[in-house]
Amino acid sequence: MSSNTRRRALINTDAKNEADDQFAIVHALLSPTIDTRGLIAAHFGTRRSQQSMLDSRAEIDLLQEMLGHAAPVTNGAPHAIGEPGTSVGEARPVDSHGARMIIEEAHRDGEGQGTLYVAFLGPLTDMASALLLDPSIQDTDTVVIWIGGHHYYDPIYPRQHKVEFNLANDIAAANVVMASRLPVWQVPSSVYRQVSVGYAELEGRVAPHGRIGRYLVDQLHAWNAKYHAGPIEHRSLGDSPAIGLIMNPQSAHFSSRPAPVFAEDGMTAGCTRGRVRCSSRSPMTPGGCLRTCSTSSRSTRRAPSARSLLDDAGGAQSTHSAQVWTILAGMNCHSGPCLIVAIATMRCKVDSNSLRKVRSMRAIYCVFR
Repeated sequence: MSSNTRRRALINTDAKNEADDQFAIVHALLSPTIDTRGLIAAHFGTRRSQQSMLDSRAEIDLLQEMLGHAAPVTNGAPHAIGEPGTSVGEARPVDSHGARMIIEEAHRDGEGQGTLYVAFLGPLTDMASALLLDPSIQDTDTVVIWIGGHHYYDPIYPRQHKVEFNLANDIAAANVVMASRLPVWQVPSSVYRQVSVGYAELEGRVAPHGRIGRYLVDQLHAWNAKYHAGPIEHRSLGDSPAIGLIMNPQSAHFSSRPAPVFAEDGMTAGCTRGRVRCSSRSPMTPGGCLRTCSTSSRSTRRAPSARSLLDDAGGAQSTHSAQVWTILAGMNCHSGPCLIVAIATMRCKVDSNSLRKVRSMRAIYCVFR
């Protein structure tokens, strides 16, 4: 498959934080659909390591060595861009080779190379830094895919008051990204926690495949043994949905909502200004922050200037109380901040007529209509 028919991607990964990044990295490198232009080592705070970014880099290098691959690898920021209460206007970039790689690759969209997918399997630090260093990348053909944050509305799973791990590692960065004009495809915790695979399946399908297969399974066992107190015989490969979305952006159902502002406790606060339009296939009752609903699937919010990205988060605020609606993945959100939230789940309980159950690829999705 030629590079012109493959989807170009950057994978930003806190690879040594847990045991699922490794599966996602290997999947991306082996996929004939994905042209992995680079791997960026991400930090994962200081709760498990005082040099977490360097630990991630070492893990990426080890995986590539076992695979015999040589995709470009570089280091991202060693720490967050600011404390949780840091506003967008106060945020300062953490300059790194990883942020510069994002900027360079984003600006290649004028070379006819197609959409750039930047998958974040941890915090959004390097994306926020890239935006602060070069706000013009907001207007490139770039999609941010983020494994992180809690869901905004789910009729089955209650909201959690504990800050989601990837969000907690850089709330300020998440707010910078959400205040930009880039489309964000978010896979929240209510989804990524359900991509579970059992030990038996891993032993039968992964472990026999050479040194890399044995390593993937063994490191997952080791992580569970170290960090999981109770009996367990599975692990959720929660970072893998990001790779699946790059391979096939139409493989999931989405809800679209105004981009949020995250408070220090990880909850959303505030309300968007202007109008939001949704797909006519999924009518919703206007309310809360959603002013209007029409037949367009494109947001018509007034786009913030590069200056507003740096100085004012107000135009990107919203509330989590607004009803969600289904749109097509890959909608054009360049005209204003837009957050696309993947609501696909591996298991789904249909408990009312307001839910529709559909099968797509290997997963079952519940879509709020």
